[in-house]
Amino acid sequence: MQRGTKIIGLLIGIMVIFLSSGCIKKQPVQKESLKAVEIQKKEEQEKKREKKTEKKSEKKILVHVCGEVINPGVYEVEAGGRIWEAIRLAGGFTQEADQDYLNQAKEIRDGEKLYVPGRQETASGSAALSSGEEASSLSASGSEGVNINRASKEDLMKLDGIGEAKAEAILTYRKEQGGFQRVEEIKEVSGIGEGVFQKIKGRIQVD
Repeated sequence: MQRGTKIIGLLIGIMVIFLSSGCIKKQPVQKESLKAVEIQKKEEQEKKREKKTEKKSEKKILVHVCGEVINPGVYEVEAGGRIWEAIRLAGGFTQEADQDYLNQAKEIRDGEKLYVPGRQETASGSAALSSGEEASSLSASGSEGVNINRASKEDLMKLDGIGEAKAEAILTYRKEQGGFQRVEEIKEVSGIGEGVFQKIKGRIQVD
């Protein structure tokens, strides 16, 4: 019995020596697992950035296509879309359309209005045909009327009750005020009262 006790005591002593000498150590935390967690976090952040980029690239804009197209109306196109794409969405040109009036390669702006004139309009000079013209410009005196923010003095004088003096007054007001916000504002021009406005209100417009 005493001998057994001595053996047990000896074994305990050996264990104590091993522990104190560091022969039995705790398993250290693996660095590889920490790196894996960091890599996973970076991947998740990268995915979030990619999703944001995709959302931006998927942004839609609205454009109003009218004039000589098959189906005039408001259409939704991709941001950065071109005029030819909007015309295609509107069913394409009619047989009367002047297909060279607009720069079809030009990028569309959100909220833009694209007016396609007919060949008779451009031939008669009622729609200015110019290679440097803004693609979204409306005809100065086309089928939709006179755009008082763009029309020349000569175009304004084609309106009932608008002579040279009133046309010049409109141009002066437009320059000083930065353009008309609504057609009714033309009544604020010197010499244009309610009577003249009633004559021309069906033939004028603003952009």
